[in-house]
Amino acid sequence: MTKYTFSKHAKFRKEKDNILICNCKLLQDFKVGLEFKNFINRVNEGIDPKEIISEKERLLFKDLQTMRLLSELSIKQITSDNFKQADSFMEKHLYLGNRPRDYEFLLKKLKQNPSLFIGLYLDNEIIGAIQGFPRDDYILLSEIAVDIRFRNRKFGSLLMKEFEKNARKYKSSQIKAGAEETAIGFYSANGYLPSLFTQVKEEYEGKTLKSLEKQSYKIIAVTHVNKITGIEISSKDCNLSKLKDIHKLINPLSAQFLFTKQLKPTC
Repeated sequence: MTKYTFSKHAKFRKEKDNILICNCKLLQDFKVGLEFKNFINRVNEGIDPKEIISEKERLLFKDLQTMRLLSELSIKQITSDNFKQADSFMEKHLYLGNRPRDYEFLLKKLKQNPSLFIGLYLDNEIIGAIQGFPRDDYILLSEIAVDIRFRNRKFGSLLMKEFEKNARKYKSSQIKAGAEETAIGFYSANGYLPSLFTQVKEEYEGKTLKSLEKQSYKIIAVTHVNKITGIEISSKDCNLSKLKDIHKLINPLSAQFLFTKQLKPTC
């Protein structure tokens, strides 16, 4: 998939009578009428030239190209050869020195499931990445990140759509993703439904389940990995106070929202 968006040197703002677009590298300004506001927003989020129907918008698109205000935005599969680059990107924009899965583990998963490791590139610079792998009965979306300079432009959703398209090729019928508090709105906006997921030491499993059931929590699933029990709990919304309540009730190793999306089969 190839689209176009504003280059990393382009900035724009709405003024009283127009929209001012600046090429900060070349120190050039370009003004367009307010009637193009929606089109400028579409370009900012990435636009396919084939989708431009209006003749005025086509002419404006050509002007933006001539002024060197646009760059190519493309989604490509991450390969074993460029995985190190993608992993360094994740280290800078997601892990921040606290990575949940080591490099060799993820490289192995990439080799097994190459279509689930995807990068977003502005020209040839990686500005976003998403990666995951199959579990027993679902696809785990293990990591997703967008360069902080390019957030709030729906680039994460572009990556998500490509990931979901590729995930439909697997036998699993759903995608699951754990989410930090800052990502709750993102998953909800992309059609993912929440549940609570908490982990305790296996030796405390029985006591924990009894405590949860006593408080009328509905248990969806219980899993076991490396003497750690994972417990998925039904939740109708993303009320953060529920996480605090879980921490007070069972003092878990971790607790977070888990998001799930059912995959529609390909025709």
